[in-house]
Amino acid sequence: MELPHSVGLSLRGGAIINDFSLSPPVPELGSTTAALRRNAALGAIAETLRLVGDLLHAVREQPLATLRSGGVGVREMKRLAETLRIDQHRAGLLLEVSALAGLLRLDVDSSSWVQPPQLEWLALPRQEQWLWLVNAWLASERVPSLVGQPANGPGGVPAAHRALAGNTVNALSAEAQRPDAPVVRKRILEILEELTQEAAAADGTAPVLDAAAVLQRAEWTQPRMARRFSSLIGACSRKRSCSD
Repeated sequence: MELPHSVGLSLRGGAIINDFSLSPPVPELGSTTAALRRNAALGAIAETLRLVGDLLHAVREQPLATLRSGGVGVREMKRLAETLRIDQHRAGLLLEVSALAGLLRLDVDSSSWVQPPQLEWLALPRQEQWLWLVNAWLASERVPSLVGQPANGPGGVPAAHRALAGNTVNALSAEAQRPDAPVVRKRILEILEELTQEAAAADGTAPVLDAAAVLQRAEWTQPRMARRFSSLIGACSRKRSCSD
């Protein structure tokens, strides 16, 4: 049930929001060396590019069939995950990013996701491959971390679409679409930068950020966006991956 805005305002004693502090929350963060953080980031990039290459090879060998309701079903995702030797959540993320970047396309004749012929991405230097993926992700209105989530869970599918999506959000389905995703993504990246700068030490050590710290700051800076931040950041934190 939804009540008029004036009712909520009255219940809060005239306050627009509860428990608001004029000073931003300062999270308790761990620390690491800048070199170690850089090495970890480069390692993660290299692993992602390797897995995307393996995914494209797997799809070239056997295209991914789609469901009647749209998207790629659990059975196909399980097969893909086993081929890549990763869990299904990570496979869903890689599949979404690959499709966003145009590395995969939906063949209307076979209703399957296939690799386009003469794919330019495969011949690019690795740094350009990474930029290709990142730029596509930044501008996307899709939220890959919603893949595999319960359709009626936090950040999941609206009630009107649950019958189409089944029990979970399917990879490459319409249910992972969020029009405000680019705005939220941009703001989260800004907050990551802010927290990094604030917690940076003179001896060169760098802070170790987690989803809880980012969410806390995001909700403080834009309280009215708290529900959106919680659904999207909460999704990636539950999967230990904030690639959304």
